Amino acid sequence: MLVLSTGVAAAQTVSGSAGSGPAQIVQAAPAPLPRIAAPRTKGRGTLVESSTGKAFRPRGFNYARLAESSSGWFHSTFEPGLYDAARAERTLGQLQHDGYTLVRVFIDSGSIPDAKAGHAHGLGRGVGDRSVGYGPYLDNVADFMRRAAIHRVYVLPVLGIFPQNEYYYGLVGSVDSAQLNIESVNLMYMHEGHVKAKETYVREFVTAIRDRLGSGLMSTLLGLQFDNEATWRTDLRPFSRHTGTVRPANGIVYDMSKPADRQQAADASIVEYANRMTAAARAVDPQLLTTIGMFTHRAVDRDGPDGMQHSCSADCGHPDLWRYPVRPAVLTAYSRLDFLDLHVYPRLPYSKTYSLLDDLASSEWDDVQGIVLMGETGAYRDSFDGSVTQAANAMREHQVDSCRQGFSGWLFWTWDTSENDDQRRFFSASESGGAINGQLAPIVRPDPCRQ
Repeated sequence: MLVLSTGVAAAQTVSGSAGSGPAQIVQAAPAPLPRIAAPRTKGRGTLVESSTGKAFRPRGFNYARLAESSSGWFHSTFEPGLYDAARAERTLGQLQHDGYTLVRVFIDSGSIPDAKAGHAHGLGRGVGDRSVGYGPYLDNVADFMRRAAIHRVYVLPVLGIFPQNEYYYGLVGSVDSAQLNIESVNLMYMHEGHVKAKETYVREFVTAIRDRLGSGLMSTLLGLQFDNEATWRTDLRPFSRHTGTVRPANGIVYDMSKPADRQQAADASIVEYANRMTAAARAVDPQLLTTIGMFTHRAVDRDGPDGMQHSCSADCGHPDLWRYPVRPAVLTAYSRLDFLDLHVYPRLPYSKTYSLLDDLASSEWDDVQGIVLMGETGAYRDSFDGSVTQAANAMREHQVDSCRQGFSGWLFWTWDTSENDDQRRFFSASESGGAINGQLAPIVRPDPCRQ
């Protein structure tokens, strides 16, 4: 632990300026990482190195930089002018030193309102932009991946909505939410035009990365994550009302007055979406793994799936009150995704007021098959009385307990994100001399399933 604390402190003293960009590409030539595969097995499984069949249980962090725009905060990790290549290099070097093998990053789709206000960012630069993705942004993503390959760290990029520009909304076409009986974020998984635009985005993103890295370095991608936390909103059509019908992208009509139909509309739509996104990615790279992220039902105070019965059609208040996660058991049973990413955040005191088993049971854990990573887990300061020591010990116990329940990979939220008040609610792994890192690092605990 002392070695790790020293390592973190040393990493923080290396000089480097924000916005250093890809001009500082490290001189070492990156070599391909072993391809990772996801064998289909009954019960719970693990990723493996495709050439050897050796189990691969990734451990690492979410690496996120944030910046403020006219409409709020956005992921600025790869934004031209803000991308900090020197900081990324230090972080990847530290992760390699401590034995980690995976970093999860977020791809910014942009914002039409921000672009209109003169503050364009991300892959989509607003009205008038007819590109498939902003080239300088993609250059920075590729630069980060080269650095990761040199440090033998895999990368898991998280996509969101398609790039916010004229090209992709041209693919969406006209949308009459009242006629469709689908609106806002629910369109992403249920409307043919939105699904088509996202398919195109997936193909173009994978193609752009391959063109910049070359086929050999595509193995740096552990996979492609289509959604951070795929979520249904029941304060929005079609789930905000218990009357009428809906015909999502799969072409089947569902009756919103029937709980079974409401649930099936959601379940069938997310499977259709996942399979189409997977096909789009594999059309470019047949070996690329695919996944979707989600939180547990307990995280939003639900006992489990219930036909989307908790709904609201007017004066609904905060949208967080009306969120339902997609069902992991449905995706592992019917989709072609290679693995799932289930986000689980424990609370204090660990194993007393918080129960991992209850949390997982809310998302039908006994029916979930295949490979499941915990792409986000973390420590709220107020859940641990502001004590980083309590948080660090709980994170170690949480990893051990979740390993016993069949998880086969872990990513802590976050390595060092602290740009705004929202993120400062969490302990980062590198603060306080790396206290949490000292409990999670493979160099200290080679076996994540043992204390």
